[in-house]
Amino acid sequence: MGDCIDLTFDSDEEAVPKTARPAPAKRILPSPTSDDSVILVRGGPEPKRARQEPAEQQEPVDPDADVLVTAETGNVALRDFPHSRPDCANKPFTKGVDAVNSRTCPQCFCMVCDKNAAECQFWGTGVRARDHCNAHPMSSY
Repeated sequence: MGDCIDLTFDSDEEAVPKTARPAPAKRILPSPTSDDSVILVRGGPEPKRARQEPAEQQEPVDPDADVLVTAETGNVALRDFPHSRPDCANKPFTKGVDAVNSRTCPQCFCMVCDKNAAECQFWGTGVRARDHCNAHPMSSY
């Protein structure tokens, strides 16, 4: 594999060694005679983020790829929260009749029944046009 490029800081920022600790926050308190109710805090450490386990790899790694995403943080609305089947980020959807449309993630909802896809009685296998798994916003359901 080629070189590894660190994209975690701007080019305007100085690279900080990973062993360096952030400087403690310095508080500038108002004088006792001042009527100001504002306290300025400078140079405080950034808030710590909860570490998430990396998602399981869905596709094989392309050795010729220019960019390789190795981790991500935070939630993705169309992957981690309830969504209609055509909008699923985990399982690609094809408009029309296709058996691929019957595949779901745990957050997929039926557009017709407004139920979790696992609970839809008419979800089907995707080979019939009337299967609810084939429903999308432009369909005639």
